[in-house]
Amino acid sequence: METGIILINKPEDVRSTDCVTEIRKKLKIKTGHAGTLDSTASGLLIILTGNATRLSEYIMSLPKIYYASIKLGSETDTCDYSGKIINESEFNYKNNISEKNIDDELYNFRGMILQTPPEISALKINGKPSYKLARSGAEIKILPRPVMVYEIARVSELNNGIFKLKIKCGKGTYIRSIARDLGRKLGCYAHIKSLERFSIGNFDINQADENKNENKKIELKQLINNFNNFVLSAEDALKFSHGINIPVKNALKFNSGISNLICVTCEDNDENNENKNNLFGFAEIHNKKLKPVANIFL
Repeated sequence: METGIILINKPEDVRSTDCVTEIRKKLKIKTGHAGTLDSTASGLLIILTGNATRLSEYIMSLPKIYYASIKLGSETDTCDYSGKIINESEFNYKNNISEKNIDDELYNFRGMILQTPPEISALKINGKPSYKLARSGAEIKILPRPVMVYEIARVSELNNGIFKLKIKCGKGTYIRSIARDLGRKLGCYAHIKSLERFSIGNFDINQADENKNENKKIELKQLINNFNNFVLSAEDALKFSHGINIPVKNALKFNSGISNLICVTCEDNDENNENKNNLFGFAEIHNKKLKPVANIFL
């Protein structure tokens, strides 16, 4: 395999970078990932090889679904179970917090919200990861930023101060911050007990390789279905790949996707055609024309 997309069901306590390194050593080709996953979290990790590494920012922009177990009663410096407790509630949350209280507060986390990332995170501050600055004792200030939460709902009963959430969110959303902020709103503090990333776009962990030695290449069609797709003739696809704007009306067909991003492919993108044109481009629409933003050949 040279250029491809590999889906891995990353276990807890394994770093995303270790997964990338393992596959890079095996395949001996440029390798990256499409969005890191905390070592304390499990679930879907998308590994990109060869030219597909250029897809990283586009795949990271796709909506993601997480399942998070929340533990009420304490807040940690990492906002998950791995950190040290920095705040604890002064009352018995079992008697004071109901499922209705939780569900009512979850409305505040829907839509475009302002969120402050955890101090213990990979977020860069003046070029340095926040977690390194925080652990060195440096005084840091992280400003809140807008993130999109499409859906958030409790999907289990509240049992001994623990319940599960399903969250569908956009790029840059910290689930650990949601747990921290929800606990503060409930007045009893909270942190992540476990976190699983179930899906990114239309890729999910049910498609992932349990055995990293048996890497499967994802079909181009499945990637295309994540984006709004204009299909061009071979002639127009060649022009597009050379940076020439193509009138939207020239497109042979259009298929809507789950992202607002626009991708451009060639009518020859047929998995069974050995002479296929493997163009996978991204475009913006200006003056009713498809303006090339990036060209990737898979």
